[in-house]
Amino acid sequence: MEQPQVLSYQAINELLSEKPRAPAVTIYLPTHISASPPHMSEDQIRLKNIKNKAIKILNAREERASKFAEELDRSLESFLSDTVFWER
Repeated sequence: MEQPQVLSYQAINELLSEKPRAPAVTIYLPTHISASPPHMSEDQIRLKNIKNKAIKILNAREERASKFAEELDRSLESFLSDTVFWER
């Protein structure tokens, strides 16, 4: 099993000091601890809603951000139906 990464003060400073190479999106998604079917469904809906909001914001920006929005949509869409992802 992969070890979780620790987000340290130093890591945050490094991220903030770098000049962004492309549009960036940070998604915070509260999820349930237990992976029961009703909780999984609720968490999937939350992700879908946040994904759609992020895409809407990106599409309102320049063309480069729209291309990023399409990539974000494709990559997050795969998580919505991934049962193993939601169980962990």
